[in-house]
Amino acid sequence: MTQRLSDGHGQFKANLRLAKQLWPNQIQELQVRALKALSSRYLFSVAAGDLQYLEGRWYVTHAGLLGLAILVAPVHPRRADLGEERKSNAGPHGHQGRDVQA
Repeated sequence: MTQRLSDGHGQFKANLRLAKQLWPNQIQELQVRALKALSSRYLFSVAAGDLQYLEGRWYVTHAGLLGLAILVAPVHPRRADLGEERKSNAGPHGHQGRDVQA
């Protein structure tokens, strides 16, 4: 599994090196600046599959969005407890709230 770097500049350098190998002669100055912003601000990783380069643009993959959500998600101490509470409040057919009549 590829590890993301905690340093935005180091992440950018690693991303640029790999991007030039994966997409030779396609990465221009505009794409380099966009990659630098995505790498530095959000710590996206080309090696981890967070970013794809298609037709001159960078696209964030589902994996990248999930990683970003984990990175910026507020830590809630009761998050695990809330899931258990929902399960215990479910009716006999798995529905929350009142029972469903057939």
